[in-house]
Amino acid sequence: MAALLKASNITMQFGGLKAVDNVDMEIQPGEIHALIGPNGAGKTTFFNVVSGIYSPTSGSVIFDGEEITKLKAYQVTAKGITRTFQNILLFENMSIVENVMVGGHTRTDSGLVGSLLRTGKSRRAERECYENAMKTLAFVGMEELADQSASGLPYGKKRILEIARALASHPKIIMLDEPAAGMNSTESEELSRIIFKIRDAGITVLLVEHDMKFVAGISDMVTVLDHGQKICEGVPQMALNGPRVIEAYLGKEEEEEEA
Repeated sequence: MAALLKASNITMQFGGLKAVDNVDMEIQPGEIHALIGPNGAGKTTFFNVVSGIYSPTSGSVIFDGEEITKLKAYQVTAKGITRTFQNILLFENMSIVENVMVGGHTRTDSGLVGSLLRTGKSRRAERECYENAMKTLAFVGMEELADQSASGLPYGKKRILEIARALASHPKIIMLDEPAAGMNSTESEELSRIIFKIRDAGITVLLVEHDMKFVAGISDMVTVLDHGQKICEGVPQMALNGPRVIEAYLGKEEEEEEA
């Protein structure tokens, strides 16, 4: 089976620092693929390259058979890659359904002039965007909260809302940057169920996560970075127990906890 996403020899250099150093990664359709590593390993930088926020110093990104290496972030989204961020980025003064509609607007063909003049085409697009947002909220179990303000949501629900907003653009792959960060065990379990549901709906998942228990329980494949380089890749049981991974990531974490 051809990879849905293939990153080849990705290098991202900032001055004399190589944040990502010659990294290869292939993600198969329908896979939950985790990217892990200690702080400063280059995980978020790699995310930023794939999602079009950064243009790599060298290397290429092929998505669904098409090179997207030099595309801007909005163009990458239009191709079918969407993402969330480490820090929750919601419109707190808007309702929950309005937040999700923002994500869905990337799939509408109503231009600025039509929106300003409230043409029939614009009104139909707005109605379709609303209906899409409500279906997306139903998918993540938040439709009953649609008209509430996003600012009033508890932390875990804000994380889920951000995922819903990303899903509203109907992506082929969704990239989740530390989705379980700060969640309690109940919230993490709900997140796991939603990620499995996303995968079962035919959407491929790439995630960065520090919670190794969460990674082990949800991932089909795990790629490990350390100092910008790929040091291991494989199924969770193999990747998480590799000696280089224990030394570079788990070992460092344990040492910090003991200090």
